[in-house]
Amino acid sequence: MALIWPEPGFEVSSDINTGFRLLAAAVATAVLVQRTDPLHTPMRHASTAAAVALVLGFLLTLLVSRPLLPSHPIPWAVSMSIWVAFLLPQAMSNETPKHWVWAYGGAATLGIVAVLLSESRGAYAIAVWPLILLVANSLRHHRQAAVRAGWLGTLSVCLLAASVLMPQDPLRLRLAWNEVNSALKTQDFNTSLGARVYLFQTGWAGFMESPWIGIGATERINRLQSAGLDLPAADAERHSLVRTLGHVHNQYLHQAMDGGLLGLSGLLALLGGLVAAAWRLRKTHRIASQQLGGMAFVHGIAGLSNVNFAHNYYALMLGMGVTLALLQAAMAPQKVNG
Repeated sequence: MALIWPEPGFEVSSDINTGFRLLAAAVATAVLVQRTDPLHTPMRHASTAAAVALVLGFLLTLLVSRPLLPSHPIPWAVSMSIWVAFLLPQAMSNETPKHWVWAYGGAATLGIVAVLLSESRGAYAIAVWPLILLVANSLRHHRQAAVRAGWLGTLSVCLLAASVLMPQDPLRLRLAWNEVNSALKTQDFNTSLGARVYLFQTGWAGFMESPWIGIGATERINRLQSAGLDLPAADAERHSLVRTLGHVHNQYLHQAMDGGLLGLSGLLALLGGLVAAAWRLRKTHRIASQQLGGMAFVHGIAGLSNVNFAHNYYALMLGMGVTLALLQAAMAPQKVNG
């Protein structure tokens, strides 16, 4: 993409910056895995650090307002989800000592609460992941999986309904619904979700205009910064929020708009690689398999509402999480039946 579109990649596009960080993490992982001694390099310190990070993240959401969260509220919340996905399989494993089960489970729970308190709706998927893991583990052991799933599913639906019906709308779900409906009816895009409606439409139009190689990052920025300027003043004002944004708030449409199928293939290759690694490890290292599966889950869903790779912080957190999961697999004794 950088060769096709002669533009300053570090200034108008995060792809090169992010790519180098992910590549560095991948190379480091390959070297560390090959040089790891399973008997003398315990991973509990990394898990403890992740647990401490989640507890501190929870405390932070209690002390500061959403705009003051580190980096940016959305990639920060998704990064918290990555560490929840790292700890949950250990908390649910019979191989983990009981006192660590409580420590990891408690930290993961506080991490999920922190994500919800951050009001970053794109990261809410992590609240569903414990249910998925519990059902998967129950099916594996044939222990009343349907009953557990039914009770937990009912509880989740009740909690979701309660949050929507509460006057305060703590998860901002009712607000999201109203903003989307208003934007579609009035064509006023000066709200968070209203702007996304316009951005998604623009991203899709740019991709369809040049589906193979896209239109480039520079043209994408030009189109967003000039949104509505060709319309009458009243209509142009309805696009004022869009003109302050630099990407289309959807990682998939963003890649497709900038680089067409070529750019999108790189993004999907990363997600597919996580899923493939999780699948390959499912019989030999079940914990690492579930860790990678959880990271793929939250990463894939969060990309639907934000371009998290526009933030260097997020690329670092994802690379670190995947690296530690793979190191954990390399350091654990091989178990054929998991």
